[in-house]
Amino acid sequence: MSRIPDARLGLPQPNDAIEDYMAELNSYLRGPARLRARVAEEIAVDLESAVREFRRHGLGAPEAARAAVAELGSAKSVAAGFVDELAIAEARAVLRWLLATGPLVGLWWLLLLAPAGWVSHPGELLTAIPILPVVAIAVAAGLLVLATTGSLIRWLPETSSRRAVSAAVLVGLVCIAGDLLVLTTLTVRLATGSGSSFTAGLVVVAVTASLIRLPSAIWATSRCLRTRHLLSTPLVLTR
Repeated sequence: MSRIPDARLGLPQPNDAIEDYMAELNSYLRGPARLRARVAEEIAVDLESAVREFRRHGLGAPEAARAAVAELGSAKSVAAGFVDELAIAEARAVLRWLLATGPLVGLWWLLLLAPAGWVSHPGELLTAIPILPVVAIAVAAGLLVLATTGSLIRWLPETSSRRAVSAAVLVGLVCIAGDLLVLTTLTVRLATGSGSSFTAGLVVVAVTASLIRLPSAIWATSRCLRTRHLLSTPLVLTR
């Protein structure tokens, strides 16, 4: 929320001081849209309450708004107070998405690239898809962060915002690397003729799944990288 309705404040005209403050605050907030909106709403309600209080003490509308803004503190410092909460929420959202799409994408590639009889000879599967151990580690890290930033913190040590975001970056990078690796492997095998036995329909589905997830994973990971940088310098917030 970047503006308080005039009728609720009892002001005859839009108040530039409040609107400018909310616009600046929103420019500093980083994280899931719903949570950012909820934070902005909370701050707007606080400002509204302060304006009404100053009005009751005899200040005019513009003076009351400026006094309310001054009392709350700079938009940058207020936004800094929500950095950790927003960062954890963003990390959890990214991790949930990546961990949900991982099996959906990986299943098709497993069906496509896994050699016959790999269940009896797991080493052959690792040779065909060497990134699998890294994927397993990333999945475990992601699940651990979700557990230690959610309701399970009543029993488990809570993960810090920086570690949560770092885990989201790790899982994102593994997803990106995994998609690029299987796409490259497929290209090489088709080019050398060793993939001539692949089912065309399965190839199309697997490639499409990776091509859909890859740009989204890059975007989500880049957001988490920016958030991690923000956590390193919480008082130097920039647009």
